[in-house]
Amino acid sequence: MKKVFLFMGSGLLVLASCGRYEEGPGFSLRSKKGRLAGDWKIKEITVNGATTIAGEPTLPSGYDLRLIFEKDGSGTMKEFYPGDSAMETAGFTWEFKDDSLIMKDSDGYRDAMRIVRLTNKDLWLDYTYQSEVTQYKFEF
Repeated sequence: MKKVFLFMGSGLLVLASCGRYEEGPGFSLRSKKGRLAGDWKIKEITVNGATTIAGEPTLPSGYDLRLIFEKDGSGTMKEFYPGDSAMETAGFTWEFKDDSLIMKDSDGYRDAMRIVRLTNKDLWLDYTYQSEVTQYKFEF
């Protein structure tokens, strides 16, 4: 009987250490589509690990960015810049490809972002352009 528990325990450890995304989760009962669906609000933006560029914050005070993902593969981006009078809204489609999230707007412009973390409450995306890595951290 001890061998059965030892075998089961070691199997659980292996499963827990084999997470799909770099920052987790290691294991989830919800599908990645189920975890992604919903209204995500920007919490932090870093560029090459820094929260400022030339003394200016990468996430300015009053800036708001929301990504709303539907389970059917459609979505809406809402963005508000300080000083603007209205929030900008744009539709997009999305899909998973390996460990990336592919988002395509109505003009056919496509972004591929690596998913770093996808839990029920956190969504972290890395966007790499040339040698610059911008990480977007969203909260649910």
